[in-house]
Amino acid sequence: MVFSESQIMDVIRSYGKAQCLLANQTALEQRVASAIFRQWPKWIDASAHDAPPPDYFSDKLRMMFDVLTVYDSETEIPGRPGKVRNPILEEERRGERFARKLLAEMGIDASNLNIFYDCEKDGTVYDTVHTYCNYQSMVNRVIKKHTDKISLYCSNHPNYMCGLFVYDCTEAYIEVSGLFDASTKCRCIPHYPWLDRSFVEPILETELNFLIWAMPFKKYSDKPDTIDYPISVIMDLCYPKLKKKLVNYASYLMRPL
Repeated sequence: MVFSESQIMDVIRSYGKAQCLLANQTALEQRVASAIFRQWPKWIDASAHDAPPPDYFSDKLRMMFDVLTVYDSETEIPGRPGKVRNPILEEERRGERFARKLLAEMGIDASNLNIFYDCEKDGTVYDTVHTYCNYQSMVNRVIKKHTDKISLYCSNHPNYMCGLFVYDCTEAYIEVSGLFDASTKCRCIPHYPWLDRSFVEPILETELNFLIWAMPFKKYSDKPDTIDYPISVIMDLCYPKLKKKLVNYASYLMRPL
């Protein structure tokens, strides 16, 4: 299901600061966490389509950030450059329309209901739709689309701290030890997207100050007990040792859980 920016913020904030990891415990990370979880009334929601970007800003806190959503099931349409499709969202929308039509025929007003249609299939079918290649491609594509607008953000709100809020709809991924490793949950490296070099390094080349990576579905994936995820991560992009912490994941060894 596609959520609006305000719904995304409500969901993440409902988990509270206790479920948020401060990647490096810097003063900026502490400041951003306080701004999101304790000082939310000071923010202005500018996520409406006719409002100037970014999606959220605070004159009192002198901060701003834009919200973006990523999936691992979106692919480019062959022969149509720049055009993409997400078969999972397409099927979810069909299921939702069917449910709303059925409720209407029963005389039930569903206009204010959130309807969730689970169309996911387990096993190899799931693995062919949800791939790290799709995931990586969409992260890079959508982040670039937003970072290309940083100069516009800054012209609308000069001298404000600027960030990106990534709402990650994927479940957990692991890097297995080999192409023919059958025991994927025994010998594996967990994928932490906020430390994935291919995800984060392009962001470090911009003027952004902080990154918020929200991933509510990873924590509840079918994963080994030894692997855990926070609901969200706040990262200071100016932290001096950040590049040394980034991980080079082998894309051909990445598997969804």
